[in-house]
Amino acid sequence: MGADEEFYRKANAKKVFRSPFEVTLFHALYMSAHSMLSLKKVKIGEVGISPFSGKQKDSI
Repeated sequence: MGADEEFYRKANAKKVFRSPFEVTLFHALYMSAHSMLSLKKVKIGEVGISPFSGKQKDSI
């Protein structure tokens, strides 16, 4: 659970999300991407993390 708590702390500190729904949706995407990275052991660039950073910029 430590990783989840850290994720929410960072998200709240940056005020990235506008609504609880966005937090839940983004967290689900984040965790599934993290799981895929762990399972496939691919390079981050190949997965395409850019939509996540783009989402953060749009929300600020």
